[in-house]
Amino acid sequence: MIDATTPPVVYVSGGEGEPTLTQASHYDMMGFRAEVRSNSSQAIASLDRLNAFFLAPPPAPSEDSHPVAEPAAPAAVYEVVDHGEGVWEITFQDEELCFRPSLTRAIGHVEWHMCEQAIAGLDDLLHVHGAAVAGANASVLLPGTSGIGKTTFAIAVALLGRERGVRLLADDVVFLHPDGWRPESFPRAFHIHDDALPRLEPLGLRWAPEDHFGAHLCSTVLGRKWDRSPGPPLRYVVFPRLDPDGPVSLDPISEAEATVELMRYSKNLRTFPRFGLDMVPRLLSQAKCYILRRNDDLAAAADLVMDLAGTP
Repeated sequence: MIDATTPPVVYVSGGEGEPTLTQASHYDMMGFRAEVRSNSSQAIASLDRLNAFFLAPPPAPSEDSHPVAEPAAPAAVYEVVDHGEGVWEITFQDEELCFRPSLTRAIGHVEWHMCEQAIAGLDDLLHVHGAAVAGANASVLLPGTSGIGKTTFAIAVALLGRERGVRLLADDVVFLHPDGWRPESFPRAFHIHDDALPRLEPLGLRWAPEDHFGAHLCSTVLGRKWDRSPGPPLRYVVFPRLDPDGPVSLDPISEAEATVELMRYSKNLRTFPRFGLDMVPRLLSQAKCYILRRNDDLAAAADLVMDLAGTP
């Protein structure tokens, strides 16, 4: 597993002032294979922490005596170059992506771009903006837009559900297999606000300074091992609603209401035949749907979701 210490920055100048990219790591993010090269060992170490569950060994050199019938496509190449004085350059496949003013911003952009490339390659799965958790026999989908606290809530469910066999599958985008509605496991780094950390610590969150990188929190804070298998079939769809002054409640809604709601959060329906208009009703025909009204009591709301995930 990843060493939590941060190595010193390595900056080596090549010919005519060009940096020599002596540092590299390889990743496999849901089938998207990438190599990141840099002249900064700190950049590579930081990205390794963010992508801890996507680390991959470098490709083995081919041997003429053992030809491969169908060689794997070469990994996409990123270059992250520290030019000094707060100038970080990022390229992808020899094309300039952007410049960033700090290591944090540069690595955050690479992580985001890698996720976007991985997501684009999963076009045979239904993408839903939201989180998902799983028990032994049922998965629960928690659709929602950015900024409503779904990552904070999903981490709370995962922390409190450890003893009940509830695990986090994804916190930002959920990939569903249309043939059985099983959600994939996608352990990318969490995007979380600083004010969420003190609310999660009483629920069991433990993290070190090197786990918190800008707006990112390394997913290893939930444990150094992550079950990468898909969750069981989706049985519940729960739409969270934050009402700081109201009570916590789980209220059933009709399939028709849930269809309208879920289509708002489906990211790639238009890529399917007939724009996927039959997919959401087909999914919801086998799921029970609810509105979860929650206040700032994360534990009380998490209990309701854990009860669903643990239902046979």
